[in-house]
Amino acid sequence: MSDTLILSPSYEPADFLPLSVIGWQDTMRLMCLDKIRVVHLYEDRWIKSPSTVIQLPSVAVTTDHFQFRKGRVRFSRHLLYLRDLYQCQYCGEHGGQFGSRELSIDHVTPRCEGGRTTWENCVTSCKRCNLYKGHKKWTPLNRPFRPDYYALAAKRMELPIQVPHHSWIPYLRVGAKQAEKIQLAGAGR
Repeated sequence: MSDTLILSPSYEPADFLPLSVIGWQDTMRLMCLDKIRVVHLYEDRWIKSPSTVIQLPSVAVTTDHFQFRKGRVRFSRHLLYLRDLYQCQYCGEHGGQFGSRELSIDHVTPRCEGGRTTWENCVTSCKRCNLYKGHKKWTPLNRPFRPDYYALAAKRMELPIQVPHHSWIPYLRVGAKQAEKIQLAGAGR
């Protein structure tokens, strides 16, 4: 199915890491609870049951204001890759060479030596370097660090933005430089 872009009542994405996006099941639940108001619909996507057919929203607005806390960022694979801009921290091969399936998380101090899975001990590595490195200690190109929300948001702005539907674009509020990086996923939708 498809995701729905969720906007605050001021018609701005509530978050940029990742965009305020929810799956179709959550969209349907929030619609039934009157927590969102539909702004745009997908032309070609429908939810069908034996008794009803509903067109899937592409953009919706929350009915209540909520505040997103932009403090500490939890460790996750996706955000680690973002911090390192999808670049292997050992060979330097860049994100254009790798999709997330070709990358892995590497522990600078190996787990067998007591290394923990933390921002300060993990880096992005291509699978080839990670396999070759094994349990040895290598020095990454960039020292691992704990990013804050704003550092990750700045990194996110360096990468192309893929949106599944043209109706999202007016709400992204990106500058001209970032607008050039917007890619419509599945052209023709």
